[in-house]
Amino acid sequence: MRKTVTLIALSGIFGLAVLLTGCQSYSNTYSYDKKAKIRQYSRITEMNSRMLVSDFDTFMLLDKPSSLSHWHAPARLR
Repeated sequence: MRKTVTLIALSGIFGLAVLLTGCQSYSNTYSYDKKAKIRQYSRITEMNSRMLVSDFDTFMLLDKPSSLSHWHAPARLR
């Protein structure tokens, strides 16, 4: 039981570290100045938040259905 709890804790710490650092490469970050890094991280954060909202809307079926079609969809008259 103790090994399982330790394994879960280590997996959680590793997962959190991967989540926080992402897949960026640290080899080319020395060439950026401080303002460029701030702009880069703000763009990344903005894109991630937009994707998160889009995924949430898709998951909760809050997307409006697209009216784009190759076929004519006649409107019903009452």
